Amino acid sequence: MQHIITTSVSLEKFAAHLATARAIALDTEFLRERTYRAELCLVQAATVEHAVCIDPLALPNLAALAPPLAVARCVKVMHASRQDLEVLFPEVGPVRPVFDTQIAAALTGLPAQIGYGELVARTLGIDLAKSHTRADWTRRPLPPEQIEYALDDVRYLLPLKQSLEEQLDRLGRLGWLAEELAALGDSQGFVVDPQQSWLRVKGLHGLDAGRQRLAQELAAWREQRAIKRNRPRKWILDDIALREIIARVPRTLEALGDIPELAAGTIKHS
Repeated sequence: MQHIITTSVSLEKFAAHLATARAIALDTEFLRERTYRAELCLVQAATVEHAVCIDPLALPNLAALAPPLAVARCVKVMHASRQDLEVLFPEVGPVRPVFDTQIAAALTGLPAQIGYGELVARTLGIDLAKSHTRADWTRRPLPPEQIEYALDDVRYLLPLKQSLEEQLDRLGRLGWLAEELAALGDSQGFVVDPQQSWLRVKGLHGLDAGRQRLAQELAAWREQRAIKRNRPRKWILDDIALREIIARVPRTLEALGDIPELAAGTIKHS
């Protein structure tokens, strides 16, 4: 089987293979520094038999992946999965059930935020290459060595799962793991409601009723503007400036302009 999938026919064939698997290793490469919506650049998937890269930039859609990634009898094995699940959601819908090797590793006593490479080294004794950590995943064609680097991100997930489950079984902590992983099945957090976006902003607890309404309206405006322009919300209005506006409640453009944390361009282009 080819290492990178760039056609719908090949994707459908691989999706049929995934539909027969009991476990699928999964990872993504994406960019979101300059956009509101993350740009999915690569999907890496592996079974016991095959590991491939799937090129979303070359395909009309990834709909063929949706059924195997949602089927309950097949576990999807990922590392630090939250962002990957969020990026995949608009393309394939919810991915479940998920076994997160970072969460499982933490329950064995390893550091809570342990990286994939360190976990592979500690658990499997394999040192992974680090030369493409800051690679440009929008570049096409992808160099062969970059594809190999990407494939390494899924090649060892299934052995990691087996080893971590064995350790947690010996420790009597498989029940703890089940509780931690259950939360990953909730995809509601990936659906943004602008009217509730103010709840994600730190430092807005204990507001009076008037400032709470302002916080909700201002955060909703920022979210809607960011979505419409497909720009990071902080480019529209960063959290520091948002909190200052809520604290000061400026009534005029002049008073708004007096807030030092507020970029001049924000007022001009709003």
